[in-house]
Amino acid sequence: RSLTFPSTSQDTATASPPNKPTTTTTTVWGPTCDGLDKVCESMTLPNDLEANRDWLVFPDMGCGGGGGGGGGLGLGTSFNGFEPPDTVYCVLGYFTGGAGDGFGHADSAATTGTTS
Repeated sequence: RSLTFPSTSQDTATASPPNKPTTTTTTVWGPTCDGLDKVCESMTLPNDLEANRDWLVFPDMGCGGGGGGGGGLGLGTSFNGFEPPDTVYCVLGYFTGGAGDGFGHADSAATTGTTS
């Protein structure tokens, strides 16, 4: 359809927004800004991931998982002014941090603690 000028209320053109990708491939780093603190490379994550709201779960990471530093997630130290993150253990797919903390399933066998 062609548009005429001056435009009338019936002459409208709509543009579809460009298709934005819903994921991004990135590298996940720990908090120390150190080269040893790489958790994983080339990981695909959703674009709407938000800090302090969303969780990244790494199944079977083990006690020394992550970067070369040996902490549960990267180096896990207070280096560079960053406190080590809380560690939340996930058992059988359930998060737990105790009753009433919002992570659910306080009756499961999992516990929480910090990496200190």
